Amino acid sequence: MMFFYSDTEKRTFNSAFYAEDYDANHMICKHLENYFFLKFILLKSDDRVEKHHASKELDICERKMNFWKRQSNFCSKQYEKDIEAYRKLYTN
Repeated sequence: MMFFYSDTEKRTFNSAFYAEDYDANHMICKHLENYFFLKFILLKSDDRVEKHHASKELDICERKMNFWKRQSNFCSKQYEKDIEAYRKLYTN
């Protein structure tokens, strides 16, 4: 089972990838949606295997979000707005 992130996929260095070429907030927003979904699974699921897998993927998701937070074009105000928007989606 895999929701969003594979923990067995081998990471390879892509020399054509430059983080500064990407909008950090746009990229982190993709992971925020995954984050809230995975947290939802952890809170609501009764399946131990599903919860375990969601927990593993949540670690990967948090690592990816932390990467984008360290980029020079990251805007914490936009990040807070995005968090609030997803929080509203997942609490209703």
